[in-house]
Amino acid sequence: MSDPGEKSGRKNLAVGRTLPRLRIALAAALCICLICAVFYASPAGTLIIDGAYDQLLALRTSHDPPDTAPKDCPVAIIAIDDETLNYSQLAVPELFQHQYYTRIIKALSEAGAKAVVINQILPRGDSDLSNPEKVHQWFREVSSINDRMPVLSGMMWLPHRALLPNDIYLERLNPEHFGFINLERDVDAKVRRQITRWPDCQGRIGCRSLAALAALAVNPALELPEGQSFINFDPRPDAVPQYSFIDVYDMSGKKRFDYFVNNFYGKLVIIGEINSLNRGLYPTPFSEHTNQGDTSTEIMAQSVLTLLSGREVRVMGPVSRFILVFILTLISLLPTMLGRSDGRTGFGHWLPSLMMVPVLLLSVFAFIRYVHLPVTMTLTALLIAQTFCSSLRFRELRDAGRTSQTALGLYLNPEIAEAIIQRPELLARAGERKEMTVFFSDLVDFTSLAEKTSPEALVDIVNRYFEYMEPSIERFGGVLDKFGGDSIMAFWGSPLAPEPRHALAGCLSALSQKEALTRLNSHLAAEGHSPLSALMGLNSGPMVVGNIGAENRFNYTVMGDAVNLASRLVSANKVYETSIIISETTAMEASEGVELRTLDRVRVRGREESLLIFELMAKKGGLTRDQIRARDLYESALGHYFRREFQKALALFEETLSILPEDGPADLMAVRCRDYMRIPPPANWNGINYV
Repeated sequence: MSDPGEKSGRKNLAVGRTLPRLRIALAAALCICLICAVFYASPAGTLIIDGAYDQLLALRTSHDPPDTAPKDCPVAIIAIDDETLNYSQLAVPELFQHQYYTRIIKALSEAGAKAVVINQILPRGDSDLSNPEKVHQWFREVSSINDRMPVLSGMMWLPHRALLPNDIYLERLNPEHFGFINLERDVDAKVRRQITRWPDCQGRIGCRSLAALAALAVNPALELPEGQSFINFDPRPDAVPQYSFIDVYDMSGKKRFDYFVNNFYGKLVIIGEINSLNRGLYPTPFSEHTNQGDTSTEIMAQSVLTLLSGREVRVMGPVSRFILVFILTLISLLPTMLGRSDGRTGFGHWLPSLMMVPVLLLSVFAFIRYVHLPVTMTLTALLIAQTFCSSLRFRELRDAGRTSQTALGLYLNPEIAEAIIQRPELLARAGERKEMTVFFSDLVDFTSLAEKTSPEALVDIVNRYFEYMEPSIERFGGVLDKFGGDSIMAFWGSPLAPEPRHALAGCLSALSQKEALTRLNSHLAAEGHSPLSALMGLNSGPMVVGNIGAENRFNYTVMGDAVNLASRLVSANKVYETSIIISETTAMEASEGVELRTLDRVRVRGREESLLIFELMAKKGGLTRDQIRARDLYESALGHYFRREFQKALALFEETLSILPEDGPADLMAVRCRDYMRIPPPANWNGINYV
């Protein structure tokens, strides 16, 4: 039997391990939700939310079409269309023609229309009331009609005040029959939402939107949503019946009572502009596909239908939305955070990804029921949670395999150790011939530095130097072969770390090391130490790569003539007073991503063939105008130099020095030109310099 005290101890130990990880899960879920909340409050986030709404709206419309036939629609539109504007008296829609509206409104009232909405602002200035007789007739007719059929019209809400019609309209008509006609645009300029009431509005006028007043005129007991709500657009071309204003006017003159009863009885009638002058002013989620529904009159009709149907899309408040996303994110994190600490968590770390599908399906189902869940925010939070879980699992797996990696201490590069763990057969001593790039570097005057520095300080400086250089090799996919005293050897393109563009990767790593050395020198100077200077060389070509060494101790390295050449190029920097020299083959493969200068044609000891060498100057586009000019002059001078035109070459080398007085290669070549002008080279001279 097990000891009760032992069981209690194991339980306390488990709780002690679980609580910290639970706190981390809570903190991670909170941070993820805060990041998502901040992003989706920005214009870019709002644009994504609105795009998701458009997709859900299209999906719901295709699978759940409206159940109301157009002929049964409770709203009808009398459109001031292009045909109406062709009528001379109505050619300018901004001028309110009282007598035409009076006749139509009277006919609609007699036919039993529920209400009439004039989707515009009635005349504002006294100069607009040009025909007093027609105006007075308007007031007489509309005042008597208002008792049995409301006549509603618009006003505009400006910042902190309302733009109202002429006072005479407010005095003679019911002020509460005026509503705001403002349309709210989203970040992408589309109209998706409506406001039923303006909160900072006050005074003798009503503070509701014209669409809200219209809906209340049809159903006075209607409960309207407060604040903003989505418009439930019906994309059908004939969703709301439309009639031309001029046709309706003609029918009213012909006393066609049956026409008005058949088309407008019991309906809310909206009179407004739908013509080529205002088409496209207010795009909606469907307008770009249907080429309609993008005028204020059509949008008002859709708003009224949304309010009357009670099917406005409901949106969760910011607090409820945050809590929902937080709970789902926390649930997705728990299996990873509370699982085994040795990395063996099964499929639990994939839970955030697995939750995305049901969240998406639930969001679609809820939207069909007119509830817009925070689908974009939730999916983003789950995506971040998945990244977090994967990173944590990777770290745990790495920690679990740390003992195995420690046993591979003969390798300096962690990528090699990881590859050996995955593929133990690589431990076999063997070599493979492959096109690769190899890198060498040495510190300048290291012997002098060692003489002037204590052994402890020297070790500290060298270790810091290696610490600054190593990340630049690793970041560009290189394999760090060895640290040797003050030297570094690395290579790119090996089977363990394949890199198709190995020459460019090696060059970028060398430039990165040069920048890292500058940072290190600033720290050394602050500590009173002399700055370090490194010389680097790179070459690309065929070499043998593999495990080289004794049976019990070996190194993953490269060998071959191409490797030896790279080593020789390091010392060539001393001749030309440069920092990084690369071979011709490396230059050809890396030229697209770096700035180079042709230095010279040389032959190194132990090789019969000559080659062009290049100075690696900067990343592509990283040179100043003076550096570009000096490089071009130098290379032009070098061409004259190889053609034995030493006087022309000297002039260009000296011009290079006038731009960059400290340029070592130009100074060296100018000295050579003067020597050859004084004592010409032999006839078989080919411009090759021995290094």
